[in-house]
Amino acid sequence: EYGDKLMFESQNEELGWETMWNPWGGTEGKAESYALVNEVNQKFVDVVRNSGGNNPQRHLLISGYNTDITRTCDPLFKMPDDPANRMAISVHYYTPAGFAILEEDADWAKAMSTWGTDSDMKELNGWMDMMKTNYADKGIPVIIGEYGCPTKNKEPESVRKFLSSVCKAAYERGLCPVLWSTPGGHYDRATFKLADQQLKAEYDKITGGKRPAPVETSTTTETTATTTETTTTTTETTTTVTTTAETTTTGAETTTTETTTSETTTVTETVTTTEPKTEVTLCGDANCDGKVDVSDAVLIMQTLSNPSKYQLTEQGKANADCSGDGDGVTNSDALAIQKFMLSLIDKLPETSK
Repeated sequence: EYGDKLMFESQNEELGWETMWNPWGGTEGKAESYALVNEVNQKFVDVVRNSGGNNPQRHLLISGYNTDITRTCDPLFKMPDDPANRMAISVHYYTPAGFAILEEDADWAKAMSTWGTDSDMKELNGWMDMMKTNYADKGIPVIIGEYGCPTKNKEPESVRKFLSSVCKAAYERGLCPVLWSTPGGHYDRATFKLADQQLKAEYDKITGGKRPAPVETSTTTETTATTTETTTTTTETTTTVTTTAETTTTGAETTTTETTTSETTTVTETVTTTEPKTEVTLCGDANCDGKVDVSDAVLIMQTLSNPSKYQLTEQGKANADCSGDGDGVTNSDALAIQKFMLSLIDKLPETSK
């Protein structure tokens, strides 16, 4: 039920198989590996969109091939079909690896202590242009889900220049960069500040150094009891200049509106009550909404892992016991529903007894 501040990402870096296609060894197996990548991403979208709650409209982050820019911009990579059309593409940026990854020489590359030549800047802008051309210009948001570099054996000024240059190049093209910082890295997790204030100053030049303004907060709570509906609006004013109030009463419904010339924060609580629903007898329908889908498997797992927070109704328990083992509601029932949704089994048993 979370709102748009929660996104789901299909996976992290490992989507793509060198055992099937070696990117440094020709094209054998390449089409097959890309086909599997596309299939996994499509299945991810399909499962989330059919899982209930806010998930039919939730923003989704689609992993590129190995989250690598070159491979994600290959014509064989395809964005999934999404009925909500709320997807962004995810790539990572650790280029050149000798500076952005290695702290010491490796058998596959030499560590670099400095960065920032004209050639380095040209390479960076080339990669960012590639993502802009292939995705941002086509209306597909781009999130650089990780970028960064270590500080060990690196020139501090080069570290600042690399991090700020990647951020600036992304911002200039409408891409969203996300700094990767392990404990002890660029961000101090004890003070909640960037450890390097010179780096912060460079970031502030790019972003303007401003935090977004607070937005109105609203919460909605729904309960089931009787057939009445009540709406209460409370307005909290920080600085009042002029206040007017208008109250209208009609029957059992009262609406009060307050208007001020100052900034306000409004919290609205809506309590909607209806007659209890008639619960449906349907094998697998754990939430008793009249259909069997992934949300039923999710509810079963939530009930088993946190019974104090999630509970099944009596009818829901009867519906959820669908694996045919007669052991009551268990993980096997959630698994049976998932197999049914993936067409791995033709149907759920009519009864588990």
